[in-house]
Amino acid sequence: MTDVISNSALIPLPARLSSVFRSLRSGRHLSREDGADFLDLDRHAPQYAHILAGLGYDLQRHPQGFYYLQGRGSIRSERMRAALLFMLILFQALDETKFQTDDRSWERSLLRRSFRVAELPHFQTAQRRSMMSAVGVDEAGLARVLQLLDRLGVVRMLPEAQFEFLPPVHRFIDLCVHFAEDDQWSESSEPTDGVSDLDDDESEGEGK
Repeated sequence: MTDVISNSALIPLPARLSSVFRSLRSGRHLSREDGADFLDLDRHAPQYAHILAGLGYDLQRHPQGFYYLQGRGSIRSERMRAALLFMLILFQALDETKFQTDDRSWERSLLRRSFRVAELPHFQTAQRRSMMSAVGVDEAGLARVLQLLDRLGVVRMLPEAQFEFLPPVHRFIDLCVHFAEDDQWSESSEPTDGVSDLDDDESEGEGK
């Protein structure tokens, strides 16, 4: 990283470069909820993009106003499949009940509501239980999926076993649409063009 920075001496280094780089490289999506890191990244996005490109990273800004690294990371694929399936089932359930609410679309209210873990739909039918079992997640394992999403900056955990979504959930909506339409997605598929994720040390630490 030093060589890249020294060769870009004319580019002012952002104040929170180290912290922002560490978060992005770990797979986190940085949004306004990340406070000073997000503000520094947002104010100096061209400099960050230049420096990160020199290190082989592709900084992306989503239309919903958050940042992430495209196509980097080494999270084990089963973890990503579990997270994507968790989202797919939840979004499917929300879509099925959209006409029972006053909102025109569940997507529009997604960031304005909280969810109780005990009320999630993932184990309410035999089909969904089977789907979750196929990615190695039982009811107790939902906590691990939510912990991963929390680390990625997609959800925020709340008291009393509740959580709420943060703006980066829109990245997962994009991914869910992509994989739902991809007939080739299977247990052997590697979602390498998806979310930038946790590095080896963090991934291994989660399983301990």
